[in-house]
Amino acid sequence: MRTQIERAIVDRGGKPVAVVSVHSFVFQSANDATNIIKALLPSFDGIPVVLMTLNGKGEPGYFGRPDLVSFLETIPVKEMAWEPLSVDVDLLKPQSFQDTEV
Repeated sequence: MRTQIERAIVDRGGKPVAVVSVHSFVFQSANDATNIIKALLPSFDGIPVVLMTLNGKGEPGYFGRPDLVSFLETIPVKEMAWEPLSVDVDLLKPQSFQDTEV
């Protein structure tokens, strides 16, 4: 399924990290959030993906690898270069990325 997302690529010591903005309900299920990350990985050519949502006060919350979440929490969201991106995501297809670190 073709869908439009908002994303930012952040440099972490010379290695990119993709941050994808999602609705807050995505965080209600860790399993669903993990599946969304896995479904997005092919669109980012192996760059690690972290999901981000804003609460009612505009404060970010992240879901992804703990080391990447800790890093992203040190960067103001407004300083990230956000841009739209069209991606193909198949959330109905079973994801089997056994060798992929989410």
